[in-house]
Amino acid sequence: MKHAVGSAPGKIILMGEHSVVYGKPAIAMPFHHVGVKCTVEPHQGDLIIKSYCFDGLVKMMPKTLKGIQKLIEATLDYLDKESKDLKIIIESTIPAQRGLGSSAAVSVAIVRALFNAFEIELDFKTLNELVFVAESIHHKNPSGLDANTILNERFVMFDIEKGISFIDAKLQGFLVIADTGQVGHTKVSVDNVRKQLESNPKETIETIDALGRLTMLAKGCILNDDLECLGKYMHESHYLLKKLGVSDHILDTMVDVSMLHGSLGAKLTGGGNGGSIIALAKTMVDAKNISDALIAQNAAHTWIYHLSEV
Repeated sequence: MKHAVGSAPGKIILMGEHSVVYGKPAIAMPFHHVGVKCTVEPHQGDLIIKSYCFDGLVKMMPKTLKGIQKLIEATLDYLDKESKDLKIIIESTIPAQRGLGSSAAVSVAIVRALFNAFEIELDFKTLNELVFVAESIHHKNPSGLDANTILNERFVMFDIEKGISFIDAKLQGFLVIADTGQVGHTKVSVDNVRKQLESNPKETIETIDALGRLTMLAKGCILNDDLECLGKYMHESHYLLKKLGVSDHILDTMVDVSMLHGSLGAKLTGGGNGGSIIALAKTMVDAKNISDALIAQNAAHTWIYHLSEV
């Protein structure tokens, strides 16, 4: 093997959180302002990993990182290599558990680095299947949206049954992404939606269906570079997600602050119950005003992303 590197960007779900698990479409895009770099290098002895949340033997990784442990083992097994004489180094600028694709990006970067280390060609299907090993542990019932967005690094529409289609986006606006500083709880959110579906099926199904319709309408806005229309549907979707019980007071407050400071539409992004929000802006001036207001509202960090970069 040789010293090798693998990398992956973060991701942003624009529309369709949670409803995507129930067969509705979702729209997502890569987030290139943050990402993960994985380095694999020779190391005599047991397989070790060095990362921002664990430093030590892979076989001693805590339960919270069981998905990454299983992914490394599955990848080495696929490559027919022993789990030793390697050191895996993870460097990430994606805040963990904030709905920005941290776990999927780490998984993609690890698989790419290990295949590069042994100079074995990696096809899309194999990469997707291996990444699913970790995602199924991290997210219990993963839709595949995070991994597919990060793997393709394009604007995508994702449907569990139909798979991926690409959106030829021509948006010229700006997206403000704000990390609330609060850890998101994707598994809890997914469980809450499932329980709500069991206890109140009619209303919950109506909400999920409405999220699916908004996602389809948003696709048309993207294709027509209609920011006002996109912002409207983004904002409507936030309140449907709130109805599903996946928002919280901090997310709602930051959405409201964004709207008061010039956003065309704002919503939570990702699993919810903590994590991040996104706010659509027409100009850089508007985006900066929104960003400043969110920082004043105690956002841990904000990024301004020109949508033409996607």
